[in-house]
Amino acid sequence: MELLTLLARHAGDRLKWLVALLLLSSLCGVSILAIVNEGIDERLKGEDRYHLLVLGAGATVVYMMSHLHVMRRIARYFEEIIIDLRRRLLTRLRHAEYLQVQNLDPAEFQSGISAEMRTISYGSAIIPEMLHSIFMITIINAYLFLHSPLAALSCMAFIAVSVFIVASRRVAAEDTFAEACELENELLGHVGDMIDGFKEVRMEPSRADQISVRVMEVADRIAAKKEVALGVYARSVVETQCSFNTLILFVIFVLPQITDMSVGLFVVASSLLFISEPMLSVVSYLPSLMAANTAARNILDLERRLPEPRITAISANPSCFDNFQEIHFKDVIFGHRTHDGGEFWIGPVNLSIDRGKIILVTGGNGSGKSTLLRTLIGLYRVYSGTITVDSMVVEPDNLPLYRRLFAVVFSDGHLFQELYGIQHIDMELAQAMFEFLEIGHKANITDRRFSTVRLSGGQRKRLSLIAAILEKKPICVLDEWAADQEPYFRDKFYREVLPRLRDMGMTVVAITHDRDYLEVGDVHWHVEAGMIVSVTGENRQDRKQDIALMS
Repeated sequence: MELLTLLARHAGDRLKWLVALLLLSSLCGVSILAIVNEGIDERLKGEDRYHLLVLGAGATVVYMMSHLHVMRRIARYFEEIIIDLRRRLLTRLRHAEYLQVQNLDPAEFQSGISAEMRTISYGSAIIPEMLHSIFMITIINAYLFLHSPLAALSCMAFIAVSVFIVASRRVAAEDTFAEACELENELLGHVGDMIDGFKEVRMEPSRADQISVRVMEVADRIAAKKEVALGVYARSVVETQCSFNTLILFVIFVLPQITDMSVGLFVVASSLLFISEPMLSVVSYLPSLMAANTAARNILDLERRLPEPRITAISANPSCFDNFQEIHFKDVIFGHRTHDGGEFWIGPVNLSIDRGKIILVTGGNGSGKSTLLRTLIGLYRVYSGTITVDSMVVEPDNLPLYRRLFAVVFSDGHLFQELYGIQHIDMELAQAMFEFLEIGHKANITDRRFSTVRLSGGQRKRLSLIAAILEKKPICVLDEWAADQEPYFRDKFYREVLPRLRDMGMTVVAITHDRDYLEVGDVHWHVEAGMIVSVTGENRQDRKQDIALMS
């Protein structure tokens, strides 16, 4: 059981002491039964009754203290387990390869980091109660065996049959719960589509109706799955109760007819009634236990699918690549599986990036521009070929340092309101960029964060560019940055912004569909079917010839 595996892995040897305390608590609980059975003897004197009362009160106090301690301790352990699981998942996500994260379902990960953890937290009280109930059942059977071996054997036989029936159904019920959890992730995905595409949904009522129908179809399937699983639980509870009723009737009315019951029937009956409560508790905890165990299994499965991170220590000081003069690709090949099950490859790529140049990259939709860009900046690891910075080969050990060369504004990138990763914010530079990019009337930087990011697409791109400039990286990569800009600012981007970045000492790589501005760049790469045609010219006349050639 994954839930117990998590607890044992975290608690280690400390778990033995908690089990011992639970056993002590169970002994104290059963001792109340023995004390009551002794106390009903009318021949007892007042002093003996007083002694039994003191023993009962003492057993109750020990039971309360030991049981409470175990409950609190295990609750603490599970919260520590949840913190540890979240840290491990986030660590694996943080150090995962981009291609691995691309294939990860966001709804599944969000559910694992939040909802599944909450389910485990709610289930933290189940483990000690289950163990306590099992100990109680075992000890009461031992107590009953001392008074009536045949009654104890009958009780154990009934318990064995009940456990077999419940256990045989538990696997199917847990599988059904797991299927319901998968459907809940699908439900989150549909709801996310509805929220992310709300403008489109609002514009077409039939689209809203169809999405709503799809969401409710999944919700109905979830309800049906859970109804089946909970039906198994309800049936188990009723059958367990009926089996104990049958057991009591058998022991009280049938067993004395076939054997000599030398012990009082009251002791037997009270023991059976006492044992029914923990037995029913075990069965009643099954739904919560199944949900918590399914959550633990899902989290562990998610963790396994994110490989063990290979963490390379990165110094906050400038890296060995920062003063590069040339980046060179030699016979670089990269490929990945597409969402439709096919494959897409780029290469072999042979190119050079000289420091201080403006490089414009063009190509049709699906030609491989974005794949080339992600390979260039180190998000994709090459399958073959070499990348060198000056004379130093980029390898897995120094790949994180290589990535730090680039400040990137992706076409579909996320704009963080907090300026993460920037050690010291140059406020003078920031203010100059707000004015230069004509966005200072909409936003500013306060307490290391943008005052707002609720802006139009083009204005958000300007904030993203400011964040990239403040990183002060040697290379600035812009993925279709001008696509969201109005004609005036698009022209300013090519005529003023790109030259300004070059004058600031940056090398610029910009993906563009604006062929009218190719003369602004120092180098032009054209991408077709994953291959590059590089046309370069150092002066304006050469650039015009290059543009004519590419046309």
